[in-house]
Amino acid sequence: LHEFVIVFDLDDTLFSENDYVISGIKYLEEFSNIFNSFSLKGILQDEYKNGESDFLEVACKKLKLSNKSKESLLWLYRLHKPKIELAYGVKETLDILKNMQINVVILTDGRSITQRLKVNSLGLDDLPLYISEDYESEKPDKKRFLQIEYDYPNMRYIYIADNPEKDFDAPYELKWTCIGANWIKNRIHKVNIEKMPDICLSTPLDIIS
Repeated sequence: LHEFVIVFDLDDTLFSENDYVISGIKYLEEFSNIFNSFSLKGILQDEYKNGESDFLEVACKKLKLSNKSKESLLWLYRLHKPKIELAYGVKETLDILKNMQINVVILTDGRSITQRLKVNSLGLDDLPLYISEDYESEKPDKKRFLQIEYDYPNMRYIYIADNPEKDFDAPYELKWTCIGANWIKNRIHKVNIEKMPDICLSTPLDIIS
């Protein structure tokens, strides 16, 4: 089993990205209490529940905040230590894979610090990370997938992710085994399940079998 490398996506694969957004909203609401002139309490959550993807933009317009203020709040959101947890069954799966001495890494799109804060909150600091900002390369580009092949040569590569619109193009082209992660139901980005890989799992523990 040493010849396997299992590569996990992060958001909506190892944890719920929706939980991250809620964590950021609560952090901004608490932080805004230092201001006397405005409060974000309730506004951000209302806009998010209403389906506003750019809920901060809408909230800032309602409060007549400047673009500079919005940018500052956005960076606070991106750099907050999130209160998130691994999806059900993920920790048990990772523990089993570790005991089987299978190589496990994370490949994720996003900002270097933001994604590392997520990984830290999830207790996954021991896993190698391939973050898009570090490589100036986002999916579906092959750069990081090729880097993994270079770092772990002559192995069998498996990629597990949730978004068929962009996640699987590169690994398919490189003849990797692709597995659709369909265990988080409250995804931020709706998924066309028909475009998922032939192997699509409803629980993380199914990976073992």
